[in-house]
Amino acid sequence: MELPEYRAAAQRLEAVQEQVIAAEQEIAALEKQRKALQGNVKLLKAVEKVKPDLDAIQPEKTLTGAVKGVTVEQVKELKAAVIRGAAAEQKVRELKVENQQLQQKIPSMKEKLKEAQERQRLENENRQLKVQVEYLEKDLSWERGISARLQEGIGAVLDFLDQHLPEQFRPLVEKARELLPVPEVQQPEREQERGHTWGTWGGMEL
Repeated sequence: MELPEYRAAAQRLEAVQEQVIAAEQEIAALEKQRKALQGNVKLLKAVEKVKPDLDAIQPEKTLTGAVKGVTVEQVKELKAAVIRGAAAEQKVRELKVENQQLQQKIPSMKEKLKEAQERQRLENENRQLKVQVEYLEKDLSWERGISARLQEGIGAVLDFLDQHLPEQFRPLVEKARELLPVPEVQQPEREQERGHTWGTWGGMEL
């Protein structure tokens, strides 16, 4: 695999890793918001508990129509309790909506994180496969070179035997040469060499 391909694979892997980190950070932020919402709900429930006991207030009308048995402080507390209650109810509704939205986002982000991790795994496997293919190609090229050199050596030996063996042994050399896999580009030259070297033997052109 060429250097530009390595760089491209490394860049893709880096991009996937960045997506994984971003997804993890977003999920952590959503979890933090969800916990914060739960804390706000608990706080609002605590506020509700400190309301004055409204049943303890038993107002009575006086002859003039005024309220008897209710102090100014109780009236203030009552007003404050009503305001806090209304605000708390509104806040609870808002928190419920926000919490529901966050709950919907979390599975989506987890799915994105899972997809990013799967892409990262595939990128790693693909990179490893490319390295293995490159190694096998180099190994195959080396073996081909060895095989070619061996064939050349055997061919040289057969040529030597052609030139130095008696005529009656040359058919054996020819049969041995036929068993040798010779590249096509070299066959015409060798056939020409055999034609010039052997001539005819026993009325047969070799």
